[in-house]
Amino acid sequence: MKLGFIFFLLLLVLPSWSEAAVRAGFPSQPLWLSSEQATAGDSVTIFTVLYNESEKTVGGNLVFTVDGLRIASHAFSLDAGKSSIQSAQWKATAGNHTISALIESASDTDLDQVITLSNEKAGSISLAVAEPPPPSQVIQAVSTVSNIAGSIASTSLPLITSAVESVYGATEAFRTNAVAYFKEKAADDSPPNAASEEPRGNVLSAETKSASGGTPNVSGFASTSSATATSFSQLSQVAASAALFFFDSRPLFYLTMILLALGTLYWLARKVRRPQP
Repeated sequence: MKLGFIFFLLLLVLPSWSEAAVRAGFPSQPLWLSSEQATAGDSVTIFTVLYNESEKTVGGNLVFTVDGLRIASHAFSLDAGKSSIQSAQWKATAGNHTISALIESASDTDLDQVITLSNEKAGSISLAVAEPPPPSQVIQAVSTVSNIAGSIASTSLPLITSAVESVYGATEAFRTNAVAYFKEKAADDSPPNAASEEPRGNVLSAETKSASGGTPNVSGFASTSSATATSFSQLSQVAASAALFFFDSRPLFYLTMILLALGTLYWLARKVRRPQP
């Protein structure tokens, strides 16, 4: 009698348990990969599919795992009678791996009520990831040369920078000194004004007028000497102004210096390559 009563209670309880699980979650064999043959370092996409056969709107958190470790997770929501494909990216590492997926925190989003799904785990699949192939001899040689060049550059860069700064400092000091010199030279070589010239002409005229008879007239020679001095002074001023413009213009000065250096190197290279008789 007691056994019959217990059996009757089980019949009443078991249907309620079966109805508590909502027919949703993963179907059979729900996992697949973008590539079944992967090499370490490859990007592998893990796919799965979710379905909802109930009349509820089902939501939750989908988790992808590799060897039991979580690699990705995101929330999902499925309306009644709908399904969707979900995916996650994984950077493969060498070795044998077990890939799986599961659903956490499933709920009826309409009622905001926690529910249990009929298939909350997707099972698992295995993937063997191979070691990457060794680099070719050409790639190894290029890598070695690149490492050596990088080491040389990192070692010699401070020395080169110091030498360039020293050369630039000396050249800039020379340029600024030249600018100051030619500014002073241009100011000194400016021609005298007319007011200063007139008294000198009057004196020469008076002397030539008083020196009559046996004394020769030298006014023509004085005028020629004064004109020659004035022309030389004007030419010197033009040259000083041109030199001042050249040294005062930093782009023009350094462009000329670079061209001069390149021309010198080219001339030296021609001399070295020319066979000796």
